[in-house]
Amino acid sequence: MIFAEHRYYGGSQPCPGGWAECPAYLSVEQALADYAHLVTVLREQYKFQKVITFGGSYGGMLSAWFRMKYPHIIDGAIAASAPVLAFTAGGYDGSRHWATTTYTGSAVAGCEPACVDNIATAFQRIRDLSATASGRAQIASGLNLCSVPAADQMSTVLLWIMDTFDSLAMGNYPYPSSYISGDPLHPMPGYPMRVACSYLASPNATFHDLANAIGVLNNASQNVVCNNATQTYTDPISMTYNLQVCTEVLPQSDFFPAKGMPHDMFYDFTPVNLTTFCPSTYNGLEPRYTSIPQLFGLDRLKAASNIVFSNGEYDPWRSGGILVPISESIVSIYVAQGAHHLDLFFTDPRDPPSVTEARRQEMAWVDKWINE
Repeated sequence: MIFAEHRYYGGSQPCPGGWAECPAYLSVEQALADYAHLVTVLREQYKFQKVITFGGSYGGMLSAWFRMKYPHIIDGAIAASAPVLAFTAGGYDGSRHWATTTYTGSAVAGCEPACVDNIATAFQRIRDLSATASGRAQIASGLNLCSVPAADQMSTVLLWIMDTFDSLAMGNYPYPSSYISGDPLHPMPGYPMRVACSYLASPNATFHDLANAIGVLNNASQNVVCNNATQTYTDPISMTYNLQVCTEVLPQSDFFPAKGMPHDMFYDFTPVNLTTFCPSTYNGLEPRYTSIPQLFGLDRLKAASNIVFSNGEYDPWRSGGILVPISESIVSIYVAQGAHHLDLFFTDPRDPPSVTEARRQEMAWVDKWINE
């Protein structure tokens, strides 16, 4: 098994200064060319015959696109939680992402019946109180924010809450995991969305209850003094991926609109437009909406072969995934009670039967491709 690092996301830097020095070399096409060269060299060195790619999330997209772009090099691909249809140029409605997040917080998904309504009510109340300094102070106190937000920071606070529930839905695994929290010493609990919603079970839930729900992720360590809800993300990984959001319009939930109830539990959120964000963040860069559709043809997957797409019931990214089979060899597996590419995790006794079955089907396809 070979793990290949994506250029610019770690030590593989084409230029010493990273993307800021030479952004032109950061693209899906360049990354796939790296993988194609690596596989070709290793195939010659180790004399293996068959190559199967595996990936989840953006890695799942790359896995599928690798097979599509280089079918003479790759024999098959497992693409888990890969939102290959989540492109506005292909007609994708990003609000579906937030609707799926809401589904994961609903009673149907095992959460407290009052949770969705309480979150929707909290969003409306925050917006109502945002108009005055005293109202914003009340919000800051109830949510344990590090400072009282200015009026023009309230949209950032609301997005911070939305992003938290998005992460809880993605990471709604059946056992404790640090995959989403990023802190192995302080994993989120099993089914963290259900745990978060347990704080919002009362019809009279307060901002303090909402803060506890948010804290399932943001205070998993139990030692966070206050919540910094107005910070902007300028870390290397965020800046690198957002550059690709601009150059290739890769899916990024912060740029998806929400509608509010009854569609989703948030509000009529209008995100920053990429035509504003990209030039201001990346020195005049204009978003290229048709880059990926032109490379891979979003509506022409039937021209490809030997790809298995899997999507978890609780994962917001299934809204942009392949949910039905495209052809005899472009297969879709729906993972009931599954979250973000849970099928690629190590086997665990607490796995739902659907995850075990998904892995069985995936390996059956791998065996078929190897033996063809």
